[in-house]
Amino acid sequence: MIKFILIFQMCYQLGGACTPPIQAKIFDTFYECSLAGYLGAHKMVKSLPAEEVNRNQAMIQFWCKPRKVKDNEKKIDI
Repeated sequence: MIKFILIFQMCYQLGGACTPPIQAKIFDTFYECSLAGYLGAHKMVKSLPAEEVNRNQAMIQFWCKPRKVKDNEKKIDI
């Protein structure tokens, strides 16, 4: 069965550097994964001090990576 792994990564546009990617959750559909990605990225940026976001030009990247999983594999939450 194909599922989609939501992966987040924080990047700093000013310095051109990114943190290591973080696997957040496994979804049944790409649609669910992409919606969760937009909502999660919004929450992450809102949780940072505005000064830090502005100073470093911080932004959140996300992607939904397809992966074959076993039927009994649980969803992963971070």
